[in-house]
Amino acid sequence: LGLREVYFLEYRDSGMPGSPENSHPLALAAPPLDQVASHIAFYIRLLRPQVVITFDPIGGYRHPDHIAVHNATVRAFQETDNPAFSPDGTRLAIGSDKSVQIHDAATGNRLATLMGHENSVRSVAFSPDGKRVAVASDGYAAVIYDAATGQELSALTDHKSAVYAVAFSPDGTKVATASWEGLCRVFDAYSGALLAALPGGSAPLYDVAFSPDGRWLVTACSGGPQLSILDLANPEGPVHTTIGGTNEEGILDAVFMGLGVVPGSDVVYVAGGSDWSIMGFN
Repeated sequence: LGLREVYFLEYRDSGMPGSPENSHPLALAAPPLDQVASHIAFYIRLLRPQVVITFDPIGGYRHPDHIAVHNATVRAFQETDNPAFSPDGTRLAIGSDKSVQIHDAATGNRLATLMGHENSVRSVAFSPDGKRVAVASDGYAAVIYDAATGQELSALTDHKSAVYAVAFSPDGTKVATASWEGLCRVFDAYSGALLAALPGGSAPLYDVAFSPDGRWLVTACSGGPQLSILDLANPEGPVHTTIGGTNEEGILDAVFMGLGVVPGSDVVYVAGGSDWSIMGFN
């Protein structure tokens, strides 16, 4: 099958209905659906699969664990569609395979469909004014669309591998991408012109975020693991700061928290690690 790794969720066999194993605290069929789904969703985000395979709704022969895995995997798949709310909270953009659907957040009605991607969508971001949507995909590119009409406005090319994350600068004039090849690229958000290509790590980049003032970028790297702080005022210079994590499997998400969020510090970078940890740094 070409499997590279197998991950275990630390549950045990529940047995068939009515068996004593049903009551074991670690039986897979016992915990709440959302708990199991959150564990599976973590590995979907970590591994970034193109296809997810699970049991059918009755678990083959109605084994409780098979049914639980089906239900949890379906829920996890729904949770990892890379949703993004518009800044005013009225719209929700959801990546689904090769397109993005924009819905009314209150009614769920579909407002627009963003088409044109030949590969799976990885990341979606609204511009600060809510008028544009940036979409990153496995297709070696990111695209900016008109959020109201779904019209493609510009393509952010020059990538040599899958693009895993996309983010608008706070003023909406720039878009940053994080790619599998370990580079963070910065584009003009209106023309699509490449402004800078910065090394964000020694392995694939999973995430990128701007600082509140738009000067700095933080990237999350899958190898090392590490967060890299990049200075947009000096894009040709070296990486400003590299922060090591605690887990060999890498860092999945990075977020800048604004000035003054933590008393006595200026900026905090928060990373979600694949060891189930969240780390804060000055």
